Amino acid sequence: MNMPEGLRKFTLTRIAKFTKFIKQFNPLTKREGKELGYTKFDSGTYTVLTPHPSPRPLRAMENQASLSKGGGTNVPEGFKKRKAAFTLAEVLITLGIIGIVAAMTLPGLMGRYREVVMVNKLKRAYAEIVNAMDMERARLGGSDYEALFETNMSAAEQFDGILRHLQVVERCASNDSKGCGGIYKIKPKKRTNDGFGNVALGSVGGERAVLSDGTLIWFGKRNSNGGCVTTYIKHEVDADGNYVLDSSGNPITTTYDSPHCAEIFFDLDGSNGQNQFGYDCFSFGVKKQFADQHSGYGAMFDTMRTGKLTYERYDISDKF
Repeated sequence: MNMPEGLRKFTLTRIAKFTKFIKQFNPLTKREGKELGYTKFDSGTYTVLTPHPSPRPLRAMENQASLSKGGGTNVPEGFKKRKAAFTLAEVLITLGIIGIVAAMTLPGLMGRYREVVMVNKLKRAYAEIVNAMDMERARLGGSDYEALFETNMSAAEQFDGILRHLQVVERCASNDSKGCGGIYKIKPKKRTNDGFGNVALGSVGGERAVLSDGTLIWFGKRNSNGGCVTTYIKHEVDADGNYVLDSSGNPITTTYDSPHCAEIFFDLDGSNGQNQFGYDCFSFGVKKQFADQHSGYGAMFDTMRTGKLTYERYDISDKF
């Protein structure tokens, strides 16, 4: 992991101060185990360095143990050979370093883990919804998705046709404001002007349902007359994203047609999550032959292709 230079210097400074603080309680710079219990052969005798009482003398007391004729060594009674070990200062310094490194790396690891979980849930939800649409198209005997959106069918009937092929645990009509997590706001993936200088917000509404894995799916029938041609309204805006008004103070708009049959939105963790497009909320438009990405509603296909969530954090109280 590449650590920013400023953070690296700060970390090293804190470690140095911590080390200095610990050593004032244990000023020994050598491990006692390297000096005590160490034996060496010297002029026909073994020299054994023994433990010393506190306070420590300048030179450790040497006990001479002569070799016996049988080859054994006479060690003073009560002597215990000491092994090399870490000092308290070294242990505390090591623990301090581990704590600092963990504090710097764990947030990033957890964030990446959540991202992987969300991307995998997105792929699964999209595959299940498209599969349900394909199964309904086959059931109706249609050659394309337009068969799902006949002119004589209401939005509820069209939605139920898709839901029959999904594992639904709760179904809520468009006039139900309490069920399926209720009606709640959703943030765009990027800070967007609503045309009046405020942050634009979407909302959950219309025909909707909760699937067995907790995913909330809701449905937008684009053309009230059915079919797969939808008329959209586009507002003229200035450089800051505010609506341009006519002489009467009304927003200037234009209309255009788009070959969309419907739009399907879904929230991967329901109303309890972050509720933001590009993080846990996504959508796609349904055309005759395929599903179409809406970049402003989470860039679903880009997210599945790259494995990266594309959203920014901002406060909904911001002004433009």
